[in-house]
Amino acid sequence: MSSKTNSDLIQRKLNKKFTFFTIFAVQIDFTKKPSEIKPKLISKFFLLLTILFSTTFSSAQTLLQAGDISFSGYITADDNNVTQDDVISFVLLKDIDVNTVINFTDFGWTDANTFQTPEACGASTGALSDGIIQWQSTTVLYCGTQISINCRKALTANLGTVTAIQGTFNNSNVYVNLNGNGDQVFAYQGTLTAPEFLAAISINRTWDLVLDSCELTSFKSTLPATLSTLGLALSTGANNAQYNCSITTGDTLSLLTALTDGLNWNLDTTSLPPVPSNFQLPVPCTFAQTPVTIQRYLLFVNAIEGLVTVNVSLLNPV
Repeated sequence: MSSKTNSDLIQRKLNKKFTFFTIFAVQIDFTKKPSEIKPKLISKFFLLLTILFSTTFSSAQTLLQAGDISFSGYITADDNNVTQDDVISFVLLKDIDVNTVINFTDFGWTDANTFQTPEACGASTGALSDGIIQWQSTTVLYCGTQISINCRKALTANLGTVTAIQGTFNNSNVYVNLNGNGDQVFAYQGTLTAPEFLAAISINRTWDLVLDSCELTSFKSTLPATLSTLGLALSTGANNAQYNCSITTGDTLSLLTALTDGLNWNLDTTSLPPVPSNFQLPVPCTFAQTPVTIQRYLLFVNAIEGLVTVNVSLLNPV
């Protein structure tokens, strides 16, 4: 008999989810008869496989790109966090793993393709009342999950944790200090000098065409080229604003398109607390992604003379 005839081919539907990978078929091709393979070797292999998947796919953060999240609301009417802090909220449009990090800043983006900084060209230049915070997931979170962040002083969130990265030049205990007369918020991964933009929103003003690094301003910003079709601008009576929940179910593109359309937002002119209850965040709607074709994977395992090699290949990518 040929070794192929002697091979034992096992195909099983596992339908078992390993964070972002769903394995539907496992093909184990042993070059020896099953009776010739030591049971302990097989047991050790599956234990190793379990550890491999749990550590490889669960410990590292998810790397995101433009459009993987979208803003769903903001509040600028604070009272220095006595009863109300500045708030931003966003929706995940992609599943993310534990320890995923997203940075938020209200620094303006200049036409030199850099963020403004405090005193960029000497005293009384640049952005003096802008800062940076960092949000981090503490569990796996799925597409449609909405996160709200108290971003000016409290630095808390309904999900995950928030860390101060850079306080404002004018007050080091204030961070993302939203101005109801005009401001912007950027979400990004990476660093301030090398950001990977995810989303942007302009508060109560349109995006500027030019911004010099030296200009003394904390409310102006251009729109980065990578967000040219995703930068929402709410420019009339938008001290506080939130998505109106008109579309909450669809594929990722449909949800993203709806969330970045200003016609789908409710606006509020309240400039001091209390903020109307219907403008509190997170937005009171549940987002759901339309089911899509799931990728299938084949896992090939060869056990030869006690040596186990593993090859994973993607079938029918979507």
